[in-house]
Amino acid sequence: MSVALAVISHSGIVVASEGRVVRNGSVVSDCFDKTFQGLDGKVLGAHTGLLCFSGMSVGEHINQIIKSEYADKTSLEELVDLLLNPFAKRMENIKPNEVGFQHRTIDILLADRHTIYAIRFEPKDGKIFYRAPKEYSHPGARAVCGDCKAQSAALGVITARRKQIPSMRDKSLTKLAQRAIQKGIANAGSSRQNQDICSCGGRIRHRYIR
Repeated sequence: MSVALAVISHSGIVVASEGRVVRNGSVVSDCFDKTFQGLDGKVLGAHTGLLCFSGMSVGEHINQIIKSEYADKTSLEELVDLLLNPFAKRMENIKPNEVGFQHRTIDILLADRHTIYAIRFEPKDGKIFYRAPKEYSHPGARAVCGDCKAQSAALGVITARRKQIPSMRDKSLTKLAQRAIQKGIANAGSSRQNQDICSCGGRIRHRYIR
């Protein structure tokens, strides 16, 4: 799977993830960047699950869709609504020999300076469905996705500092996010493709905006 998170303070927002990619039961990379930014830094994101399809990363697909839909007064809530159906359709149109339908699950965190949205896309009965996006929108808000054990461990690190998070500045918030991902890696479960491989690992990536 993977583990990714987003956290908001009064000063800014950070997204972070680790870099492991497992394919055909083997680790093929520990340096993949599962974070992204869009709209010239107005939006940050991170994702877990399926990482690439149809020749593009998940972040590239999202950026392509939201860029085509964006207007000066478009809110993040409106962008999320505009993203859901086109992204699900792209997942349905993946070639069968590229990714089996049952493996087309993606968790996405999308955030601007004020709000985090958590979205899950998953296969069912030959269609890609998405759950109603969860919204987190106050200083101190946090969201985590990915491997269940890694999520729990990472969220524990963040929750322990929940009272301090609203006043954290960029360096403190970034360090907290990195520690949370490290804790997630240390407690992650095995890969579904190979029980001898940890589902999370490798280089920790992050992005921050004020």
